[in-house]
Amino acid sequence: MLAARTDLKDLLVELGLTSLATSALGVPAFPLDAIFFDKRSDANWAVPAHQDVIVPIPVGAPADAVRNRRERHGTLYGEPADLVLRELVALRVHFDDACTESGGLAIVDGSHASGRLADAEIRNIPLDAFRPYDCRAGDVLLMKPLVVHRSGRSTSGASRRVLHVLYAPRSHAQLAVP
Repeated sequence: MLAARTDLKDLLVELGLTSLATSALGVPAFPLDAIFFDKRSDANWAVPAHQDVIVPIPVGAPADAVRNRRERHGTLYGEPADLVLRELVALRVHFDDACTESGGLAIVDGSHASGRLADAEIRNIPLDAFRPYDCRAGDVLLMKPLVVHRSGRSTSGASRRVLHVLYAPRSHAQLAVP
């Protein structure tokens, strides 16, 4: 059993997720952001096709370091340069089985290699280009934030809980929120 933790970073290290991100990036990594998704029958939504281009940024970051600054839950977010986005990796830890019926993720394989796409380009991607990724409880799915992805509404009534942790190379420590 895991000891009680107040620091998510310590727990991610203890569970081996930071090591996995470091292996994926090929350089030491640190968690930049984490989101817990809890899709269930009373909170069931579809997510249209998109790329993850918004990350937390430090207060006082140079104005030209990010665009479209906004605040979410007391934290400043923005869109960094494409070069920065290309160097990030997200780990999605599944607490429940996730498949098409439970609103699981579908990805356009290799789309991250095209860099940031315009919204119109993403809307023009045919639905059959999206590959569903069926994951079991305990699986960890690694993905690049610039990969085009979507998810549908759950049609099964089953819960789908996922912890999505975004990692950056330590060389991007200026992105870390204090």
